[in-house]
Amino acid sequence: MCILSKKSIRCMMILLGVVFILANRAEAKQLKLESFPKKMEVGQKKTVKANQVVKWSSFNKNITIETKKKAKKVTICAKKKGIGTLVAQKGKKIVKVKIKIVNPFI
Repeated sequence: MCILSKKSIRCMMILLGVVFILANRAEAKQLKLESFPKKMEVGQKKTVKANQVVKWSSFNKNITIETKKKAKKVTICAKKKGIGTLVAQKGKKIVKVKIKIVNPFI
């Protein structure tokens, strides 16, 4: 009887491990940005939201991040005319968004 309980405990531990691994993978696959601007003017600020806590970054200096780097939402500011790329990353899953930045006087 003692042997059966040890085997059942091992099976339960393995099963729980598999469930946690699958849950983490499913969470990373569902990364989506809920609201982001497609076009901004120089000097304008916008808030971008994701459906979970992610690490935010930008590829170039056209867009700067003004709030925490790891959060559900982030405030971005358009600095220069051109195309800015905003990146949201959760584990290995990456979502990139291109935002066109124009001069406000044109």
